[in-house]
Amino acid sequence: MPILWRLRRQHYDRVYVPFASSTDHLIAAWVRGAEKLGFDDAKGDLLFEHPQRPDSECHYAHQPLQLLGQSASLTDPIPLGARLGPSPELTTLVNSYPDRHLVGFFTGARKGKGLSQPQWQRLLWDLRQHHPTALLIQLTDPADPMPPLGDCQVTLPNLVELVRFTQDLRLFISADTDPLHLAAASGVPCLGLFTQTDPARYGCLGPRHRNQVIGDRNAIPLDLAWLGAALTRAPVPRTWARAIRPAHQPQPLRLLTDVNGR
Repeated sequence: MPILWRLRRQHYDRVYVPFASSTDHLIAAWVRGAEKLGFDDAKGDLLFEHPQRPDSECHYAHQPLQLLGQSASLTDPIPLGARLGPSPELTTLVNSYPDRHLVGFFTGARKGKGLSQPQWQRLLWDLRQHHPTALLIQLTDPADPMPPLGDCQVTLPNLVELVRFTQDLRLFISADTDPLHLAAASGVPCLGLFTQTDPARYGCLGPRHRNQVIGDRNAIPLDLAWLGAALTRAPVPRTWARAIRPAHQPQPLRLLTDVNGR
């Protein structure tokens, strides 16, 4: 509550609400701003003077750019920024298995988007047949535990440590869930398994990744050429440039995005 009162005391020139939700709209209504920009869904038409209709044809991560009058390409990655320090868990694995290609996979996925244990076993068996030197590392989800799979298991305490771990892997595999997109932003090539959602709307951004639509979860085909390239390519330097640059330099404004800093 003190944060809300502090926001209330500050007057903003412009308030952006890039994602429509009841919480974000409540905060946008609470703060004082000369201009408030957002979308017309989730009752946004009652809050914003000129609400915009979200473009459902663009990638979901690019949708907030509408409020800035910009667009972006699916080939543009969205990097996290500065590289994090090395992961102690990954450093231990690198030292223990110096001649293995480290492949991480995340087995947690909500709302029926993931794979069952037998389906993961089939996929990992196929991967090992073609790449026997791969060390298959299961990143477990404490909220949705699954029996041990692969060669070893790692449980990380938070999403920051997940990014620290994935940034130096050779490959990361996951269904469409938050860890997949954080791993993609960390720079590791990702194989995204899309069982329900559309990759054009929710896929990993950038040319390094493979967004694969899954029809039969019991018989997932592997793109062997892409996998071979992903496992053998040299790591990408982690000096990130901004993926999207504004067309002009705007005047300084006091801006409020949303309470989560998005």
